[in-house]
Amino acid sequence: MRVNVYEAIQDRLDAFESSQDPRLLADPQALAEVAELRSSIGWPSFSQLPDDAQVTKELDAIMLAARFLFTRCQRLPDGGVLHDMLESD
Repeated sequence: MRVNVYEAIQDRLDAFESSQDPRLLADPQALAEVAELRSSIGWPSFSQLPDDAQVTKELDAIMLAARFLFTRCQRLPDGGVLHDMLESD
């Protein structure tokens, strides 16, 4: 399942880069996908970063989740920015 979620997030980011449509980032399903990806690698939202070995093993997924959340916080109205900045940390 991780591969499907990873691909879904990557596809969202690619589509956003092409269209600049903020709905691709604000969709509740997008947040569910990121949460699922993070949980699948042992890094649920608002928890500490996994240990170094896990980070090394899952670096691609960590970078994708962080990239999505960072892009999202740059494009959303101010109300969602703080939440996403804290979550991507």
